[in-house]
Amino acid sequence: AFDVTMVVDDRSRIKDLGAHEWSDIFEVPQLPAYLVPTREPSVAAVVGHMYLVHNADRDDDHYSLFRVEALEPGKTVTITWKRAASPV
Repeated sequence: AFDVTMVVDDRSRIKDLGAHEWSDIFEVPQLPAYLVPTREPSVAAVVGHMYLVHNADRDDDHYSLFRVEALEPGKTVTITWKRAASPV
């Protein structure tokens, strides 16, 4: 599973976008940060799935995409990722 709540004032969100390849064309949805620090629920790690993360705290506010390339549950996960433009 993935967790995005890392610091005390964290307002970050994560969303499983389903199975995607980096070559797929899809619209990055809006994922508003919480208004107040909140513990975001964990999401399951699934090979081949793409995830959107909106990192937000007092120092940062940005979007990233990552994809699970390989997974050994309880041992290791391999991801590829890139910073994404904030959706309009």
